[in-house]
Amino acid sequence: MKKAIILLAAAAVVLQALAGCSAPGRTGRLEVATELVKTYPVSTAPEDVTVKQLGAAGPSGYEYLGNLLVYDPGNAAVVPMDSAMFAARKAVSAAGGNYLYIMRLEAPGSLVRANYEIAGKILLATDETPHATASPLYEPMKEPRKRYTYMTTRDRSRFEGNSFYAEFGYGRVLNPLVIPADIEVRYGSVRDGWQWKAGYEYIIPGTPWGVGAYTSHFSSRYFVLMKGSDVTKNEEGTIDVRLHQVGPAVSWNRILMKNWHLALRLGLGYGWEMKTYIPDSVDNPYGIYDNLYGVAQNFDAEFSYRFSRIISAGITLGEAFTYAWGYDPQTNLRYSENFMVMTIGPILRFTF
Repeated sequence: MKKAIILLAAAAVVLQALAGCSAPGRTGRLEVATELVKTYPVSTAPEDVTVKQLGAAGPSGYEYLGNLLVYDPGNAAVVPMDSAMFAARKAVSAAGGNYLYIMRLEAPGSLVRANYEIAGKILLATDETPHATASPLYEPMKEPRKRYTYMTTRDRSRFEGNSFYAEFGYGRVLNPLVIPADIEVRYGSVRDGWQWKAGYEYIIPGTPWGVGAYTSHFSSRYFVLMKGSDVTKNEEGTIDVRLHQVGPAVSWNRILMKNWHLALRLGLGYGWEMKTYIPDSVDNPYGIYDNLYGVAQNFDAEFSYRFSRIISAGITLGEAFTYAWGYDPQTNLRYSENFMVMTIGPILRFTF
């Protein structure tokens, strides 16, 4: 026990030492966005840039060069405050300024923001004597837009490129189903069953849009009594219903918070229904098949967490609609059926 405590203490000391020794120029994967109205050649080193916060008196004389924003793009490793501040100083120096007036400073503390966020005004101070009266620096600023210039080697914030996904879960038929009068359901569910979906999509870099293809499947099974003209002709059996879809799909993707991803997918394609009745009798062991073919529509809302650049997992809620029709040669009549199936289940995604 004592050895374990000593090892834990030693590990803590090493981690503290490593954190304290990080170079001031190392900013992890924080991003800096700027909106500049003018620039000058570099005249001040980053470490010599003066920093003041809202509430403190600004310089008496200055030129306003623009605004900056240091932010966590949603995939940044946690970095210390001095590294975040050095990123801001470096941006001021690169613009030809020598003074940073911070209008907003947010500390870490949420899934959305795992690092410090700094918004401020870039100045070239000509007289750093504190301003005696109200300064124009106190006027609200419009913060630069977060441009999300990601590092491709460790990006976990956007699904760009090729993605393959698979889902397996529960399905339920929502629309009313007509059960013929000569069929009595003994056990099993006409509406409830299992469903799975799989697909591929290519998400266009720099946009939220993706294109690809999907396939889905729903199946339910229930035990029935087929009523004949009299009791002696009653027959027991199993009805197996399978719905299949395949077709192209489009998607829209958005990052809601750090590493959390929302995707909406809509697919349109080809659908078919396979309904099989299998008698529970040695005298009549052959099943009756009914295949219908038609059009299909599929929608999914995915909410997932990205564990690494390749693997993410989450949950999907969606629906699958199939409208299929067929022809009965005995009656010379055409007939159709439609199924609206609600789907829910876990999803696993691989992005390359």
